[in-house]
Amino acid sequence: MDFPDDEDEPIGTTGGRLYARNDTHEQLLDSESFDWEVVPNLDHFFTRVYRYWEEKGFWVCTIAQVLNLLALDFTVVISGALLLGVNYSGLQEECLKKDSCDIWTVMIKKHPLEDGLTVWNLLSLLYLVICSVYCVLALAHLVMEVRGLAEIQHFFNQKLGISERRIKTITWPEVLHRLVQVQRTTRLCASRDLSEHDIVSRIMRRENYLIGMLNLGVLALNAPVMGARPRFLLTKTLEWNLYWCVLDAMFDDNFRIKAEFLHDRAALQKRFQVMAGLNLLMSPFLLAFLLMYFFMKKAEQFYHHPSSLGARYWSPLAKWKLREFNELPHFLNHRLNASNEAAEKYISQFPLPAISHVARFVAFVAGSFAALLLLLTLVDGRLLERDLLGRHVVWWLALLGIVLAASRAFIVESTTAFDPEAALTEVVTHTHYLPRHWRGRAHTLEVQEAFQGLFQFKAVLFFEEMASILLTPLLLYFSLPGCAGAILTFVEQNTVHVDGIGDVCSFSAFDLERHGNRRYGSPVEAPKPVGDVMDVGWGAEERMAVSQMQLHSFYKAARGAENSLHLEGSASLTSKPPSSALPIPVQVFVLAIQVKFESEADRDIFIDLFRPLAKYVAEHEPRTLSYDLAIADTDPTLVLIHERYATKKDLTEVHHVSEPFLAFKKATQELPFPFVKTGQSYYEQGIGYM
Repeated sequence: MDFPDDEDEPIGTTGGRLYARNDTHEQLLDSESFDWEVVPNLDHFFTRVYRYWEEKGFWVCTIAQVLNLLALDFTVVISGALLLGVNYSGLQEECLKKDSCDIWTVMIKKHPLEDGLTVWNLLSLLYLVICSVYCVLALAHLVMEVRGLAEIQHFFNQKLGISERRIKTITWPEVLHRLVQVQRTTRLCASRDLSEHDIVSRIMRRENYLIGMLNLGVLALNAPVMGARPRFLLTKTLEWNLYWCVLDAMFDDNFRIKAEFLHDRAALQKRFQVMAGLNLLMSPFLLAFLLMYFFMKKAEQFYHHPSSLGARYWSPLAKWKLREFNELPHFLNHRLNASNEAAEKYISQFPLPAISHVARFVAFVAGSFAALLLLLTLVDGRLLERDLLGRHVVWWLALLGIVLAASRAFIVESTTAFDPEAALTEVVTHTHYLPRHWRGRAHTLEVQEAFQGLFQFKAVLFFEEMASILLTPLLLYFSLPGCAGAILTFVEQNTVHVDGIGDVCSFSAFDLERHGNRRYGSPVEAPKPVGDVMDVGWGAEERMAVSQMQLHSFYKAARGAENSLHLEGSASLTSKPPSSALPIPVQVFVLAIQVKFESEADRDIFIDLFRPLAKYVAEHEPRTLSYDLAIADTDPTLVLIHERYATKKDLTEVHHVSEPFLAFKKATQELPFPFVKTGQSYYEQGIGYM
């Protein structure tokens, strides 16, 4: 069925009649009977609708999946040939050096198992069997996906009035609008009609929980690194395991949180440990496959663009930490891509002179040799085919070109004025991410290192992904079982039931009565957190609401926010939040400690001990609101340590028992000079702002 391209294009059909955007509800009911098409799994249905739109129609989706399967099969075949079919010792044959024989006849085995069933051949055969089984399952999945895509295509054409040609130019908000409008005549949900927010909440049901857990520091994903402190690691491999162990295991068929999931901590721990064993068994084969796949995918790109070695991009962890609740992937990717230039500008505020000098020297040497060889070939073109140190001159020119381009990627030209605060503010306008301990400290080493941990070299991201295949079993067996209780507590405390949707993360439900704050533009003031109730960060609800309403003009805040937010008063929520807008929760516990030294040298030794502790607190204690050290302006030997905690328990049961604090305490007790320490604790009253 063809649809016109003008502005009056119909948006749906009922029976055989197309209905237009300006048809009223009564006209539709008078002309057509109500069509019941209740979908049993609306989460899956709306997710397929979104993917169908994102990938631009049936044929594009089908072709992409077929080609992905062929690429998978090709990778398996090539890796199998390299593992079993190549005689690598043939590289040393004299006839190859004398160009008197063919490479194929020397290096390709006549039979893959001509060496017998060695350990290498057995492992290679097992690798091929596992990959072959996966390919068969992928083929079966493809067949089911094509059938599902055909159903979605019919729904788009017949119900939404969106043809294959039209879908290439229509926006997602318009698709959402038509999904809401089509419910005038076609019932999708048995209990009630769904709004745009309801549809997105269903698509993002599981992802919203993961966003909340990562922002609260619920998940213990600190991977051990030899010779360094543990590194927080989140990769695709870990994501798959988190989905299987937690997110996919949470819900029943009615999209309610399973009671046995919430109250069976041991079962969650066992799932982690079982997956640790499976990951350990599969890790050698998965590592071999991914190395082969990435080599074939990236080798040509690196050969023609060696400078990509120094390129940076947001890490998988950053993509989750910077993601807002109910934010679909294409909106997130748009924000992150738009922030790349600003992020590079902030990174360039802190050049590494030593690396730049080394890179300049390498580029100078490589460029000099390349220029010399080119000059010689201009004199006599036949020199290109001659040997130089056992290699053709062409080979040396190609190698020098790669070294030259790669080294230039690490040369930083300082052409911008040093203004880290302005540079970071520009990044925040896109990322909407500015932790409390970053504010006013963009120039510090701590903030710089934390930012670089989110915006990393692509080469580092690749090695992290490969290393995670080996580290994932350790995290699943040792780290994650220890935070199983925190995961269940988070789910229990931050789940609400919405009629027609099911259980969702309360932070994604525009639940301003529960999480709202007037200082961020909320029309209602939520009760302040008491005791150990978890909170994802003040202003999160409002930032999400403002972002969604800016993306979708028809979005309306739900559940306690029917009057919606005032965008004029909340414009700063999509950029750097002003310090005056930070709400103060009731019962924030404050500790002010003064330390008096006999000399500035003694003070500096103490500060050197304090610095790594402050860095640890900023990165690992999200409920420590402030942790700062100040020097008196009239007495340089007097120091004030100002600490603020969400509750007193966050000081006594978290901070005071942490290993870095205990090590700091022991080190200060062993200092060879005296100092006087006085202090007082307080409770904030919520008057004024901090």
